[in-house]
Amino acid sequence: MNSFRKDIASFPPTSTPTSKIKNLVKKNPQSVVCGYIVRHYLIEGANPDYITAAALLDEMKKARPDDATLKVLYKQVTDIKNARVGCTIPTFSSKDIDGKAINSFSISKGIWIVSTFASWDYETIGRLRRIKGLKTERSADWNILAVSLDGSKPACKNAMAYDAKDYTIVCDERMTEGDIVTKLAMKQFPFAVVVKDGKIIKRSTMDENFMKYLKDELK
Repeated sequence: MNSFRKDIASFPPTSTPTSKIKNLVKKNPQSVVCGYIVRHYLIEGANPDYITAAALLDEMKKARPDDATLKVLYKQVTDIKNARVGCTIPTFSSKDIDGKAINSFSISKGIWIVSTFASWDYETIGRLRRIKGLKTERSADWNILAVSLDGSKPACKNAMAYDAKDYTIVCDERMTEGDIVTKLAMKQFPFAVVVKDGKIIKRSTMDENFMKYLKDELK
């Protein structure tokens, strides 16, 4: 770790020393220090590089096949890499709360706002209603796929009975391990992914900046 810090001492604070990280992992794939550095610079840094991170984690995983933490991190980064802005939506398959099939093909035309929520979190339901309100206000041709993190489909249906007609709602009772949440790498909560004609054009937590994006920028 000390040697690595000396190697990158001349790098600007906002830059990512990718070549140095690659060399470090190549020489020491079995080191836990490499895992920390890849996470710090390539995953959680100001300019994430999920493709490089996934490749380096794969090398480390081969050198440390019994490291469960490394396996989980590799899976998470691979999911994010395949669902980053500019990518075609990953293949997924599920059913809405009425049993109708919903899959990646279903949201491949037009604009879809895919957002997570939970019946026990009234703020997320409120944000779904704000998205619906912005859609009405702008006369926007948006579709809303609301993905519930509830562990109970009946609880979800009961909570969303008033709003059900306004959204396509999925609750597979798998919470953060559901197919849509996993394939679109929506582990943060609440989170939204915007899809236009089958391509991911926006990933964001459902904060005020995201609401401003919907109000002023999404076309």
